[in-house]
Amino acid sequence: MLKRVVRRVGYAGPVRRTITSSSGLGRVTGRFVGGLDEVSAVAVAQRLRAQGMLTTLHVRQGNPVDEAGADAHVELYRRLVAQHVEAGLREGSEISLKMAQFGLLAPGGLDGAVERMRATVADAYAAGIGVTVDMEGIEEVDVTLDAVCRLRADQPDVGIAIQAYLLRSEADCHALASTGARVRLVKGAYGAGPDVAHTTRATVDSAYERCLEILFAGGAYPMVASHDLRMVEAARAMAREAGKGRDAYEIQMLMGVRTQDQVRLAAAGERLRVYVPYGPDWYGWFVNRIVEKPSNVRLLAHALVSPGPRV
Repeated sequence: MLKRVVRRVGYAGPVRRTITSSSGLGRVTGRFVGGLDEVSAVAVAQRLRAQGMLTTLHVRQGNPVDEAGADAHVELYRRLVAQHVEAGLREGSEISLKMAQFGLLAPGGLDGAVERMRATVADAYAAGIGVTVDMEGIEEVDVTLDAVCRLRADQPDVGIAIQAYLLRSEADCHALASTGARVRLVKGAYGAGPDVAHTTRATVDSAYERCLEILFAGGAYPMVASHDLRMVEAARAMAREAGKGRDAYEIQMLMGVRTQDQVRLAAAGERLRVYVPYGPDWYGWFVNRIVEKPSNVRLLAHALVSPGPRV
């Protein structure tokens, strides 16, 4: 119910007009979003790199329901890769893909989406840029794991996001760690019942730590994607106990959230990667981050008013 209310408010005319007005647009996109196109987004990546941070860039454009729209996303990512190359941002840079962008909902379904993603992965790695595949709702977990398995047959470095709140995720982490996968571990908050997911903050936090332990103990490259500083510190402690150097894992946060902590961690020598969304559907991304987890309102509001470093 709360998520429905938050979504309704977020998309209400007055709220949307305020945030997307010229002043609101600049405030939000200047802090949380990398702009409307790849040129602006890569410029943000350059500024973050100058502060000692790595980046993952993700295109925000409506999910296609036909082949032409899915093909257009391949071109969008090709332009993004080319812009990285032009800017001299290769090693350490990454792009993030979603299955739905590449035609999962189009007539070609999973197979068509994988073929388009395969072309994007080949293009990115040829330029020295990494790729991680995002995860969304519970209904997409199996198809996303299947797709990433196929992509890793060609390029083993392709990463995948795993949501710790799902009951199955510990088993998925074990399986992925055994193959040496790069795993972006998020808490996850798409909403699911107790039959498939942990439903309280305490149980989700415990599951997140167990998944981290599995990844650090196995052969995975853990990508600790969390703004919860307790989880970040737990991961750093696990790495020390496992005898892993700072090149064996990384910490990831969203653009504009906990910017002072991002700077602090990067200055301390941690591999800190910032997730930078950009594109015409930036507002949809902004609202969805709040809908997924209404407590994000507090983080985002604090980020808007805090004087911390800007990117």
